[in-house]
Amino acid sequence: MQDERDHKTEKLIKIGIIGNVDAGKSTLVSVLTKGIPDDGNGGARVRVLNYLHEQDTGRTSSIGQEIMGFTKEGKQIIPERFNQNKNKYWKDIVTNSYKIATLVDLCGHEKYLKTTINGLTGLTPDFGCVVVGANMGIQKMTK
Repeated sequence: MQDERDHKTEKLIKIGIIGNVDAGKSTLVSVLTKGIPDDGNGGARVRVLNYLHEQDTGRTSSIGQEIMGFTKEGKQIIPERFNQNKNKYWKDIVTNSYKIATLVDLCGHEKYLKTTINGLTGLTPDFGCVVVGANMGIQKMTK
């Protein structure tokens, strides 16, 4: 029984995506999970934001979660159609996947630091991915 549980947990991984504001965290999460390139105007980011005000300001103020599913051979499972309702396409991904990676999209603006800390401590990611904006380098919030 214990071996089954350990084997199952190896199939699930959670990665916290952190970094400075405007580094491209939400865009990266969207491109990786949806398999659709960004249009340069925030088209990818819009697909993973939780609230309309995040789209309007361009700043993530909440904790976002997206999943990536993989076959036994390591091929990513991408649904035919994406819907803003995660319940609809997540079911397809989970049903058809051998392994699941959850990407936790965290806030980068200092104003939302408490939310980011809550996401890191409350959701306990297995790994962290620090995104550094190529146009600005390492900033105060990155550190």
